[in-house]
Amino acid sequence: MLLKLLEKIDRSKFEFIIVSLTSKGYIGERIEKLGYKVYPISMGKFPSPWKFWKLVNLLQELQPNLVHTRLNHANLVGGIAARIANIEKVCWGVHQSNISFWHNKFFTILTIKVCALMSKRIPCCILTNSENARKVHVDIGFSSSSFHVIPNGFDLTRFKPNYRSKLSMLKEIHLPKNTILIGLIGRYDSQKNHQGFFDAAAEVSKKFDNVHFLLAGDRIDDHNASLKKIIKNKSLEKKVHLLGFRRDVPKIMASLDVFVSSSVGEAFPNVLGEAMSSGTPCVATDVGDCAEIIGETGHVVNTEDMKTLALRIIELLNLSFKQRKRLGDTARKRILEKFELNKIVSNYEDFYLKLIQGSI
Repeated sequence: MLLKLLEKIDRSKFEFIIVSLTSKGYIGERIEKLGYKVYPISMGKFPSPWKFWKLVNLLQELQPNLVHTRLNHANLVGGIAARIANIEKVCWGVHQSNISFWHNKFFTILTIKVCALMSKRIPCCILTNSENARKVHVDIGFSSSSFHVIPNGFDLTRFKPNYRSKLSMLKEIHLPKNTILIGLIGRYDSQKNHQGFFDAAAEVSKKFDNVHFLLAGDRIDDHNASLKKIIKNKSLEKKVHLLGFRRDVPKIMASLDVFVSSSVGEAFPNVLGEAMSSGTPCVATDVGDCAEIIGETGHVVNTEDMKTLALRIIELLNLSFKQRKRLGDTARKRILEKFELNKIVSNYEDFYLKLIQGSI
């Protein structure tokens, strides 16, 4: 979302400088190609005092009107550094709805707890992309009066229906034209609940001989022994295609008959909006703002109920091609009306101006 914001925002009004606490990474390189400066601090998992003071010195040198940090560790480390550097306006970014011990690392939970204690002292406001994430964080002690919500936005010129994408994908993975493709895109992480996805996939596979499952994302490849074990235990080896990290997500989304999100923790998942923009009906677990994103254009089920997840996928696959296309067109229209990228970027611009001017 940061990359999409930087691609579209009015650069005659704003000058952005990006600081990464780790490396530039793939997104940082893309941001640089847009003409922005990107400073990697290379802190590692536990920030050293020297790297922390490197950050403080950088902020003192830049003296920005506003520091907007994104995600838990950046909120804490970047927020403290900004205050030491005498930056008056600091905005935290919160993008997570599941903060349970079962699905997060201890250090992440500890960071969130400390942020809750510091939320009335460091940031002048907290921006989130999800009403659910706002509620979850307020419930554990974050300052309720500081929150503002701007949802994620989607580029409908980039994500759009394209039947040729499916033909291309089927050719790539050597499958016939009558194959049904069901997809999940996301990194390998406990919150994405790949086990639950394959529990549902096994049930769907019993009903449709020609169904196959596409997965893409970081660590979604044949080198992931844990993932391969889950697939083998469900006897899905011949039905699953692990694509790894891909840069052609619009093509993948447009190739799918149904997109599935089995996550146990999300705030505002980009993948749902991307799939819907591509005219692909979705079935998702009821986490974050998924129900608000999907509306009546797909199905939302309880996070623990993979049997119902499978039934809702089957229900969509039992629709005729025209019925499923009509549902996908409705999903795309919903994104256009509520989450179109230019509208969301305009909301960010208004928010930043009001924050800098002191009216927030």
